[in-house]
Order: sequence, then structure tokens, then C-alpha cells
Amino acid sequence: MRIAHVITGLRGGGTAAMLGAVLTALKPRKDIETSVIGLLDDEAMGQRIRDLGIPVVCLNMHPGIPDPRAMWKLVRTLKAFQPDLIQSWLYHPDLMSTLASPWVGRPPVVWNIRHATLDPTHDSRSTLWTAKLCAWLSRRSPARILVNSQSGQKVHADYGYEKSKLVVVPNGFDLERYRPSEAARADMRRKLGLSADAEIIGMVARFSSLKGHDLFIRAMELVAAARPQCEFVLCGRDVNAETPKLMEWIQASRCPEKFHLLGERKDAEQVHAGLDIEISASTSEAFSNSLGEALCCGVPCVVTDVGDSAQLVGTAGRVVPSQDASAMANACLEILNLAPAERESLSRSARDRMVKEFEIGAIANRYSEIWAEVIAERGASSGRPNRVPTIAK
Repeated sequence: MRIAHVITGLRGGGTAAMLGAVLTALKPRKDIETSVIGLLDDEAMGQRIRDLGIPVVCLNMHPGIPDPRAMWKLVRTLKAFQPDLIQSWLYHPDLMSTLASPWVGRPPVVWNIRHATLDPTHDSRSTLWTAKLCAWLSRRSPARILVNSQSGQKVHADYGYEKSKLVVVPNGFDLERYRPSEAARADMRRKLGLSADAEIIGMVARFSSLKGHDLFIRAMELVAAARPQCEFVLCGRDVNAETPKLMEWIQASRCPEKFHLLGERKDAEQVHAGLDIEISASTSEAFSNSLGEALCCGVPCVVTDVGDSAQLVGTAGRVVPSQDASAMANACLEILNLAPAERESLSRSARDRMVKEFEIGAIANRYSEIWAEVIAERGASSGRPNRVPTIAK
């Protein structure tokens, strides 16, 4: 079967990373032929996908600026590939793929939603309008609507998306790449100029109002007052000294020297594995990739109670109310004060849960099963022959 993936952009971030992980896991499958179309940019993830031998085309649209030429480019690119199915990722690709499908032979479209809020205080007007239009179209257009979290499923059902088409397919993780590593732990301390037994609490997230960097800084200031040996790491896109608001928050704290900014890194597995505790301080979250990666590395987590974070962390950490710096600090101190055997138990719990439920191969096969089901349904309803493989188990 020929699957065309349409995604907003390939610079990075959770959605592009998950597309790359799914394609990597499915690469050995000879029964699936793939192409990727990015509406915006063509950066790090685009090259990683090309390295898999998968063609990537980017349309170079300008964010927030409607461009009819981009739709024409999308139609031409899809016509050249002649997909059996279009898998779109996020609202704007969902909409554009649906509009393009009739012009390229009407292949079925499967939407992918990776959002757990539709709120004007957090989401742009363009996002909200597009989501509303997709909700209206959902009654007739997509064959399935995949969501990566139960919270996202409920939010979109309440927003008017066709409930019968909403299917939860969680994020998956490469358990070989993301795993506990004493070497990574020692390396982080050495590179930061810290002692080998330094305690490090970190957060891996792009700089965004939704990610709660201000909450992290306030909470860690409280941790440092109670436990001076702690140091704090921030990692992600725009998490650097050139981001004025972030630097303002850090400089206003009582311990600015304890915050280490790593910026955007390609070796996230090394960062996660080097931490004693990882924080998810988000005010809005569906299913956090960074949180899942940390758990794969056996790192106990403290998370705000948003989206599916509490369900994901399970017994491998602590859940605190959103925007409560004191509760977050106390949860971190509680973990750090555990006996070594108890902390080791938390670490095993984190890793074991990911192994049992979120291994990337199983999640990628779930995608392929859904694609095959949809293509078969389309062939049965139209009477057309289709190229549906036997599902590899």
C-alpha cells in the first residue's frame, strides 16, 4: 500500500519526531511504500526521513498566510505519488489533505490530531477556525481520526468531531535508543562541571507559554533552598540565553547560577538519561513525547495534571496541580529523599510501563493496521481493486 504523509513542518517537535519514529519502525516492511509532504519547512527531520530512503517534498508555505499555490503544489505532488491513502498530521494538513483528495483520485484520508485543548487563550485564531471547519467536515470526510491521548479524544468529541471516527493511538518510543545509562549520567555532570554525585532535575521542552518554564523555575528555586546540592537543566528549541523572557525569569530567581541551558539537542536520549528527575510543567498537554522518553530512560517524573500526563507517569513519579510551584517542589523533594532502593523501584516502574505499553514497533503496526482496514473498506465500497497487504504481526 502507498501511504502519503502530509505534515505541517519537519523542523522538529513532537509531531515530526513521532512521524519519523513510525516511519523508522515500518521501514523493514516491504509492503508499504511511503512519501512525506511538509507544508512549511524542510529541516532536521526531513533529512532524517530522507536517510531512510523515503522521498520528502516541502511546499515552503508561509505560516499564517493562505496561498492557493500551495494547494496546487500539494495536488501535483499527491498525483505524482498516487497514494492509496493520505495520512495527515495536525489541523491544517488535515484540512488541506481533505480538500486535495478529490483531485487525486479520492484516496481515503486519515487525520491525526495531537492536541488536547482548543482554547483561545492558548490557540491561535487560525488554529481554532481550522479545527472548527475540520469538526464540520469530520462527519463525511476522514475515514478515521487518530488522536494520541484520551484527553484529546474527549476535547475533540466535545468540539463537534465525529465521535465514531475518533481512535486513540498513543505515542510510541524506541526502547533501544531511550534507556537507562550510567555513562550518560556521568557525562552530563562532567560536561556541566558538576561533581559526580550532583542531583539534577531537568525539563526537556521547547520554549512556549504552554510548557511552563516559569513554573519550573519557581519550583526549582524552592527545591534549591531546601536542597542546595541540586542543579537544574533546561533543554529544547529556543531554550537559550537569546530568549529574553526565559532569561528574565532565571535572573529574577534566587539561584540563577544553578540553571543550565542546553538549547535544542539531537541527543535527547543522553539528556533524559542524565537526570535524577524530569519535570513536565505544562499548562496544556496531550501525550508528551519528552515525558515518555524520560520514562523509557528510567527517570522518575513529576508532572502537572494535564492531558494524559498522570495516566502516562502512573506509579513512576508524582502528579501535581497545574501552576502550583510549591506542590511541584515538594514532590521533587519527596522523590529525592527516598531511600536508594525506593528510588530504584521508581526507575524500574518507569521503564517497565513503557516496555509493556508503548514500544514503537507495536504502535507503528497499529498505524499500518488502520491504514489497511481503511483501504480495504474503500475497495469494498467502491468495487475497485486495492493493494491491501496481509498485516505483518
